[in-house]
Amino acid sequence: MGVAWFPPGEYERALRTWESFAEDYEHGSYAAYCARLERLLHELRAAGTARLSLAPIAIDRYLAWCADQGCDPADSDSRAAYARVLLGDGVTQPWAPGRNDPCWCGSGRKYKKCCRRAA
Repeated sequence: MGVAWFPPGEYERALRTWESFAEDYEHGSYAAYCARLERLLHELRAAGTARLSLAPIAIDRYLAWCADQGCDPADSDSRAAYARVLLGDGVTQPWAPGRNDPCWCGSGRKYKKCCRRAA
């Protein structure tokens, strides 16, 4: 299963681009966004989803895909559908990293010292 994720820079742009996304994430910091995703990933794993991947959304490519598909880019269902496309294309990163591996969020810190703590 691929979970849509806006990497650093793209998250801030998503907040500015889609008011509904900004409201969903309460105009929060990137760290708070990543913590929320980390909790979601743990919930999915606990519910029995064996293979999880993060699908990084580059907004310009996403907008082009939405235009081609006739999707509303502000809609969370569109982001989920795009994540499935990225998963099929192999443009995802497996989750969860090892404790001592770099964190998936791009902070440069070890996973155990970064997003893992959010769980």
